[in-house]
Amino acid sequence: MKKKHLLIGAFIGSSMTVFAQQDIVSTQGDSYSNSNNTIDFTIGEPVIETVSDGTNDVTQGFHQTQLTITSVKDYETDFILNVFPNPTAQLLNVKVQQINNESYQIFDINGKLVLEGKLSNTNTVIDMAGLAEGTFILSIVRANQPVKSFQIIKQ
Repeated sequence: MKKKHLLIGAFIGSSMTVFAQQDIVSTQGDSYSNSNNTIDFTIGEPVIETVSDGTNDVTQGFHQTQLTITSVKDYETDFILNVFPNPTAQLLNVKVQQINNESYQIFDINGKLVLEGKLSNTNTVIDMAGLAEGTFILSIVRANQPVKSFQIIKQ
């Protein structure tokens, strides 16, 4: 019994650093820090472990602090298209060989749709000036089905 109290006392009385995996993409969360501590949280994270001293609870889960997109999808290999310049500061050109009722959708890093429209001719210009700097996903869609997607960097 003495050892149990000693362990809980050491847990409560000391500064503690917990390192967790970073494997979940969440729709909500935040990070707070001061000179002594940092806390990161996401809403809806899976619970991995809970430690309690009867008064205080500490729950450890997963937190995504930085998301890196490592690939894009090429759904139709015979649909030829060029997207340039990438990175772009303002105008993005989408050049196709022929138009077949395609449209475009641009999503931010959180998956929120921020721009959409029709491919109007073989070289459609998309004005991204109103978007913040960052990483976006350009998705080309035909009949509500994705055709190709690209990672776009807005500077």
